[in-house]
Amino acid sequence: MHPTLRRSIGLAIAALSVFAGLTGLFAPLGLDAPEQVALAILILAAALWISEAVPLFVTSLAILLLALVWLVPVLADADMPANNADYTAPFFSDVILLFLGGFTLSAALRKHRFDEQLAKAVLRATGGELPKLIAGVMGVTAVLSMWISNTATAAMMLALCLPLVRHLPDHHTGRRSLILAIPLAANIGGIGTPIGTPPNAIAIRYLQERGESIDFFTWMLASMPAVLAMLVLAWIGLFLAAGKQRGHVLEISPEEAAPSASPFAERAWRPILVIVVTACTVLGWVTDGLHPFTPGTVALLPVVVFFGAGALDTGDLRAMAWDVLLLMGGGLCLGEIMQRSGLAATMLDALPLDNAPTIAVLAAIAVTACLMSTFMSNTASATLLLPLVMGLSALDPSPLALSVAIACSLAMALPISTPPNAIAFSSGEIRAKDLLLFGGAASIIGLALLITLGPWWWSVIGL
Repeated sequence: MHPTLRRSIGLAIAALSVFAGLTGLFAPLGLDAPEQVALAILILAAALWISEAVPLFVTSLAILLLALVWLVPVLADADMPANNADYTAPFFSDVILLFLGGFTLSAALRKHRFDEQLAKAVLRATGGELPKLIAGVMGVTAVLSMWISNTATAAMMLALCLPLVRHLPDHHTGRRSLILAIPLAANIGGIGTPIGTPPNAIAIRYLQERGESIDFFTWMLASMPAVLAMLVLAWIGLFLAAGKQRGHVLEISPEEAAPSASPFAERAWRPILVIVVTACTVLGWVTDGLHPFTPGTVALLPVVVFFGAGALDTGDLRAMAWDVLLLMGGGLCLGEIMQRSGLAATMLDALPLDNAPTIAVLAAIAVTACLMSTFMSNTASATLLLPLVMGLSALDPSPLALSVAIACSLAMALPISTPPNAIAFSSGEIRAKDLLLFGGAASIIGLALLITLGPWWWSVIGL
């Protein structure tokens, strides 16, 4: 569909939803006034997020605006709790602080070239042997994506790998495998930690509200087996795809393999500060539950120290992905709208899933989340689905939240599915059908692991 037509349709649906909410056209559905307003806002958000008629963060702010000027007065008229703070608080919640801390760590590690040092170390260690090089690129990309933006990770790894790829003949199958390794590993790696991708943090927020909070270490324990299994399977697939040429050895020039100037070369104290504070922050996250501080509170440590000590400056602050934070805040605000209006409970009552087998419920939810995220932001998909499914009685809250978050990150079949996909596709080294084949296969394998082995493993670790 042409982008202009898609945006026009999105704006039209958004306008019609507001009109329907204002005129009571949703009343035949058996909804009361607050639920009708919430449904109108939900449809507007879905239409604008899917069509991208306006920037995603603008939709989030529109959700907040409509909640304050439309829903709150309607709730007050219905003698239901109506407090503006309930809808503004999500924009500066513990989840937002957690991601702000993650963005700060990412900026500091990039600015002081620690990520580049790690990537070049892999190039030297593999010696240019294609199978080892693919494995090394995937390992570094996945590890970095657990802690810093997978978009930034993919962009950096692509910049490092493109000169290497060009040492291979034009039709060498290793070119495709090496470039595909980057988005696949970035997408998979983001599943591994609560800060790896926004759906993870959003899921944790909803679990906190239900008194079922998952700490940082438990999330890693729950997700890392799947991350490791998928990375190995993806490497095998890319290795086999290289065919007879998989044994090729790249001729890496000394300049390409040479380490960059060490951050510690001039004995500067700021790189040392970055390493120490990063280690303390990660330690604080993985020991969540052993101390009284929330992950968001721990995340304030690098923000205060790095900017206060000059390891980062105001320009670095301005360059952070504030639009992502606003998008997450809007999603959490939408969840508050659906819950406080009663719409989430009404929609749950209408779903014929309570008496269905557990595996059927899990499969339906996971496949829906993955399909939605294939065509729209995985953050938006998670924020639309989590308020709806968290109240299902067929499953405990923790497996539900984990399933939605992980399934959203498994969508990697199209260039538009994730930023790492788009970055890799922009290189011109891979085609859309390559992503459809390898990314689609990764999505299907990941969903199969999630649905069949996920609940078993989570029960083993006590979730």
